[in-house]
Order: sequence, then C-alpha cells, then structure tokens
Amino acid sequence: MKVDFDDSLPRTPEYEALYARFIGSACREEGLPAFSREGVGKFLEHASRLASDRGRLTSRMGDLLDLVREAAFWAGERQRALVGAEDVSHAIAQRTYRASLLEERIGRLILEGTLLIATDGEAVGQLNGISVLTVGDHAFGRPSRITARSYAGEPGVVDIEREVKLGGPIHSKGIMILMLREDVVEAVRTGRFHLHTVGTVDEGLALLTGRGAGLRQPDGLFPEGSVSAAVEAALQANIARLKELRGK
Repeated sequence: MKVDFDDSLPRTPEYEALYARFIGSACREEGLPAFSREGVGKFLEHASRLASDRGRLTSRMGDLLDLVREAAFWAGERQRALVGAEDVSHAIAQRTYRASLLEERIGRLILEGTLLIATDGEAVGQLNGISVLTVGDHAFGRPSRITARSYAGEPGVVDIEREVKLGGPIHSKGIMILMLREDVVEAVRTGRFHLHTVGTVDEGLALLTGRGAGLRQPDGLFPEGSVSAAVEAALQANIARLKELRGK
C-alpha cells in the first residue's frame, strides 16, 4: 500500500504534548534519565529547526530518538538526574561538530586569504551573500560575493531568475521561515550579527545603501541625495549616450 507521510507537523500545544510523551516513552523503554521541562523545550526548538519553520515540528522521529539518547548520555557524563537544556544543546553541538569538516575547511580558506571575502568598507554594486550548502544532514552557509552591473540597452524589464532558471530552490531557501541556530541567536544578542525585516523594495534600498530611496515630489523630482535621484540621473545619462550613438 502506497502512502504519503508529511515530514512535519503543526507546532500546537497538542503536538508538543505528544512530543513530550514520545521523549518520556523513549527514556523509560531504554532506561535513560528523564528530561526536565527545559530539556523538552530545547528539544522542541530543535524539532522546529529541523522542519525549517518555527510553526511546525519535524516528524523524523528516528533522528529525534538519536538526539534523546545522546542528550541522555551527556547528562549521565555530568552526573545529572535529569536531562536539561544544556545537555540537549551540547548533543546538538557535538552532532554539528562531527559533520562540519567541509565547513571548517571553507572557513580556513577564508582566514588564509585563499577565498577573498571583504567584511568591511563599502563597494558600489557589491554585497556579501550566503549560499546554503547541505552535506548529509548538516547545512551551513558559505559566503559569496554578489555583484550587480548596469548598462544601456533596449527598453523592457528582464527577469534574471526566469532567464537563467535559478529562481526555484535558491529563491525558496531565501524566504523560508530558518529557526536560527543557537550560536546565531547569541551573535544577534551580542550585536555581532544583525537581522533586518524588509517589507518593501524601498526599505531594502535604504538598508543596503545607507540613504533613503526617495519619493517623487510634486515638482516631479526626487529628493537630492536619494537612491531614486541617483538612479534617474544614471538613466538620463544612458539615454543621452544612446541618442548620441544613434545620431538622434
């Protein structure tokens, strides 16, 4: 009989309670120490991270059972009666460490200067992005330089994603709702990493350029110093060059 099973479940109080019962049953059956309330909470956070959605929980129970065992092992090593949040976090960190050889190599290449990534200063038409690589059950980000070029051409709008057929999985990764890893959350808390929400293109332009996008004023002009004013000036210059080349 062929049956499709979803790989995630909605994160509701009902399913959270079922997850807690799953942990309790696994501990009783295998003679493991029980989980504390905080340990179960950290376990649920990881289940949402595996589902790549804070509103859902993964249904990959085999992987979760392995995490129960490893967290219980670390609690035993520390001679604790209950498996706490620290034990679950340590188990997750150890699993990441065992699978992060490629990530470490890429980091070493950046530190050695083999892979050149600028991390300070400003550059026109350049920014740093992150490509998500997956090796087995371990995913990590690789810094990549993203550049943009403009040139005079024929009228019309070109959809780059459609033209090069890259709009599918890569674009989807960028809009997924990516439960953040603990080290990323800590980096945000200490100001070493920043997350910004953008609701409009104008907000994104202001964030990337450090100046307002600018709205067209009643006189038909954009505010001086705005991104829109600079874009309009560049377009007018391109139009003038095209007319000159065509002898018009």
